[in-house]
Amino acid sequence: MRVSLASIEKVNKTFWREIEPHVENLATAYHGNTIIEPSTQTWLAGVNDELHAEFARLGFVQPRVKPEATVVVTVSSLLAKHTEAKLSTLEDSSLARMKIELSRFEGWAGVDRDIRTFTVGSASDFTGWLAGKVASEAAQRTCNRYVKAMFAYAVEHEWLSRNPFEKLKASPLAANRAHYVTPEQTELILKAVDSYFVADTSEAIQWRLLIGLARYAGLRTPSETHAITWRGVDWANNALVVQVRKTRRYAATRTVPIIPELLPILQAGYDHAPEGASTILTVSQNNLYRKLTAILEAAGIAKWDDLFQTLRQSCETHLVSLGHPQHAVSQWLGHSERVSKDHYLMVTTDAFSKATTTRTEVADRPQPPVRAKVRAHQERNDNPPTDSRKLAGVADQETGRDANSEKRRRNVGSFARGNAKKSSEMQWPGLESNQRHTDFQSDNQLSQNELETNNLCESLPTEENGGAHKCAHFELIPSGLNNHQAEVLRLLDRMTLKQQAAAVKRCRELLDGR
Repeated sequence: MRVSLASIEKVNKTFWREIEPHVENLATAYHGNTIIEPSTQTWLAGVNDELHAEFARLGFVQPRVKPEATVVVTVSSLLAKHTEAKLSTLEDSSLARMKIELSRFEGWAGVDRDIRTFTVGSASDFTGWLAGKVASEAAQRTCNRYVKAMFAYAVEHEWLSRNPFEKLKASPLAANRAHYVTPEQTELILKAVDSYFVADTSEAIQWRLLIGLARYAGLRTPSETHAITWRGVDWANNALVVQVRKTRRYAATRTVPIIPELLPILQAGYDHAPEGASTILTVSQNNLYRKLTAILEAAGIAKWDDLFQTLRQSCETHLVSLGHPQHAVSQWLGHSERVSKDHYLMVTTDAFSKATTTRTEVADRPQPPVRAKVRAHQERNDNPPTDSRKLAGVADQETGRDANSEKRRRNVGSFARGNAKKSSEMQWPGLESNQRHTDFQSDNQLSQNELETNNLCESLPTEENGGAHKCAHFELIPSGLNNHQAEVLRLLDRMTLKQQAAAVKRCRELLDGR
C-alpha cells in the first residue's frame, strides 16, 4: 500500500526512499489489523519524537509517553510535608517536641540533601553524631523514633523504596521504678501542703487536688489534671470522667473510679470552688516541679525523679495491690497492660515483707496421698490407746457388732490359729533362738496379718476380767514365768503388736500345760 505523507514534504527524497518501506509496513499493519514487522518495530524505536508523533497522528502507532521529571525530595521538604500531615493527629505540645527532635536530624544531614542519598550506613553515622550531642540514651531514642517515622512517611508516598533508618533503636527504655510513694507518704505530703500554703487556703486546696488526682486517680499532669471539670464528677457512682488528650485518637474520654482516699479531697475542693467554676484545677501549670519539690522538703521526704509521673506509677501499683484486675486498672489509667508491665508496676517493700513473713498453716498445705491402711496404722502408732480392747481394734461390746463384723472375724479365725501354731514353736523360756523374730516386721508396714493380731489380742485377758494384760509395750506375764519375766519384758518391748500378741498367747498355753 502506497502512502503519501504531505506533512513530511520537507523531508528530502533520499531520506523518504529510506523510510518509505517502513511507512508502507505501518500502513499495512494498521489497515489489516496485523502485527508490525519486527524490522519496522526496530526502526520505529529509533525515530525522533517529531516523526513518531506524525505516525501517531495517523493512527499507525501509540503516542509516546514522556517520562515525568524525577521528583527530588530534600530533607527540608520532607520535614515540612511530614509536619503538615501530623497537624491533625498531634497535640500542639507533641508537635513542638517533634519539630525540636527533627531539627537535630536536619542539622546533621543538611536541609538540601536528597533523601535518596541516605543508606543504612547513614543511620550508624547519625547515631554516633547524636551520641555526642545528647548524653541521655532515652533522649537519643526519642529523636530516633521521630526520624524513623519521618522516613516511613517517605516510603509510604513512594519517594523511597526502603527506610534507611529502620534499624535505629527507638523503643522507650524501661522506666526506673525505684521509688513507690506509699499512702502514708502521700498523707504526709498533703499535710505539708497546708503548712506550705498556710497564708493561702485556696492555693492549698488546689495543690491538694493536684496531688490527689495524680496519686489517687493516676491522671497525667498537667494535660489531664487541668482539663477535668466538675461536670465530669459523678458523685452518685464515685466516678470521674477524664478528658483524654494524649491518646484521644483512640478514645476521647475515660472513666476513673474515685477511691475513698480521693473522695474527701474532691469534696473539699468542690465546697471551696467559686460559684460557676468549670474546671477543677485553676492552679497555674508553671513551676509545678519547683513548688512540689518545696512541699516535699516541708514534709521531710527526699525528692524523687519524675515527680508527677512517679505519683501516677504509684497509683497503678497501689490499685493493683488492692486486688483490682490488671486489665481494669490499665484501662482506668489510659494505657495497655503491656505499658503497665513495662513502665508502671513496681514491687513494693510491703509486698516483699509479706512474702517473707507470711506462713502457710500446715493444715492448709497440700498433703501427699496416703493409703487408708497406712494412715490408720500411723495414727495407731502415734496415739497408742491404753485400753486393751481399743489396742486390739475391737469395738465396745455394749454397742454390739453387726453381721458383717462377725463374718470377718470368723474368716480370719483359721488364719489366726495357724499363725498361733507357728508362734508356739518358739522355745520358752529359752529366748536366744527368738532373737531373729524381733526385727522381721517394721512398725511402718501393714498387711493382712494385722487382722490376726486383732483376733488374738481380743482373746487376751484384761484388767476387767482378772487377767494380767495391761499395755501394748510391756505385757504383764503370768506369775508362772516370774523367773524369766525380765527377759520376756525386754523382748516384748522390741516386738511389734502382732508378735507381742502371739508371744503372750504362747505364754498362757505353756502355763496351762498345752
